[in-house]
Amino acid sequence: MRASARIATSVTPDTQAAFHSLAMSRGLSDSKLIARLIDAVIKESARSKSKSDAVVQEHESASARITIRLRPADAVAIVRRAAARELRPATYLALLVHAHVAGEPHIPRAEVQELKRAVASLSAVGRNLNQLVVAAHRGRGVDAETRTLLRPIVLGVEKVRQAVRAHAAGNLVSWSIPDA
Repeated sequence: MRASARIATSVTPDTQAAFHSLAMSRGLSDSKLIARLIDAVIKESARSKSKSDAVVQEHESASARITIRLRPADAVAIVRRAAARELRPATYLALLVHAHVAGEPHIPRAEVQELKRAVASLSAVGRNLNQLVVAAHRGRGVDAETRTLLRPIVLGVEKVRQAVRAHAAGNLVSWSIPDA
């Protein structure tokens, strides 16, 4: 097949003489050596691209699993923290990495359930308080007996509030990662 397209370039006279000598030493014309060099560069570029594509493909398939080595004390701490959240250590680490990379801490299912239970308890207390308010509005004042009934409710609400606050604060501290 005869080539019909041309590529032209300008070089110094010394470069042209050196290139001509190189071509002659290989028994080729200047244009034939240039054509072979262009073919070689294109083939090498294709090989490099193929290798880089293979590396990317390998990384994409391996991205679901990464192996790391931990110091024994770190491994124990991870197992302890994961158990406190009722998670497997690998799941805990995946969530921790996600929290660090995305800046979005994840609350594990067990913690969400605990918060839901606390909210349900507060809702029940709210309903009981509402019944007392309705009774007070109907002309029944808040007497000593009602105050006696309200004291444990108020203490219970405060206890739940403190527990939810402590849980949320502990969660934020546990998942927080100092800026690097």
